[in-house]
Amino acid sequence: MPSALTNSRHELFAQELAKGKSQFEAHAAAGYSAHRGNASALAQDKSIQARVAEIQSATAEMERAATQAAAEALAIDREWVMARLQENALKAALTEDYGPSNRALELLGKELGMFKDKIEHSGPNGGPIQTEQTTARELLASKLARLTGSDGASIPAGKPH
Repeated sequence: MPSALTNSRHELFAQELAKGKSQFEAHAAAGYSAHRGNASALAQDKSIQARVAEIQSATAEMERAATQAAAEALAIDREWVMARLQENALKAALTEDYGPSNRALELLGKELGMFKDKIEHSGPNGGPIQTEQTTARELLASKLARLTGSDGASIPAGKPH
């Protein structure tokens, strides 16, 4: 059984991320005020990331077990499905109804690994994609420094004169 985070709002945030909600949506669902920066920062927390991975892994295993149990209850296995798809493709092609024939062939091809539906993106070593947050002031200072050859350290805060 997965172990919940001790902070209940962090746990809820992790659960919502694991369900596929955006960081911002999960942050709000966990009871935090709307703030994209805080949502992003919380999502980078190692304990949150580990918990999301744990929840997703447990969910995937439960789904796999449920699918396996349903298939066994119906006496359906991979070979049976593949044989039916082949039959359907041939029947549809013989009647010149190529839509269902193509669909059956597509499903066969996917099962054989000929097509990829999903591309997963991750950062170094399978971790999260790293993002960098820069304030508008830092961005402007950086651009000014490039233009003037200055380090931007002398830019005063507040209104220009």
